[in-house]
Amino acid sequence: MADERPLRRSIKTKFQFIAICAFIVLFAAFITTQIKNIKATQAKIESVNESIAAENDKKNQLASQSDYLNDENFIIEQGRNRLGLVMPGDIIYIRAGTN
Repeated sequence: MADERPLRRSIKTKFQFIAICAFIVLFAAFITTQIKNIKATQAKIESVNESIAAENDKKNQLASQSDYLNDENFIIEQGRNRLGLVMPGDIIYIRAGTN
């Protein structure tokens, strides 16, 4: 009987050691998975932030273009050049001998 106690302690100690090692391995696997998920999420967030920045730049460019197109001077210039319109009080000269 005296010999059984050290043997039982030895088996119990080995079992505890194996259980602790298994727990550590499972914990490390869990942590590794979580780190991968966090990195993937951070990459997605960075991608979305870049996309948002690009869209904001595009929005600013379109707002600037809209301001330019709605400018009264631009409208007058386009009316004169494309449509041949004149402002009241303008004097029109027509060259003789042209078709």
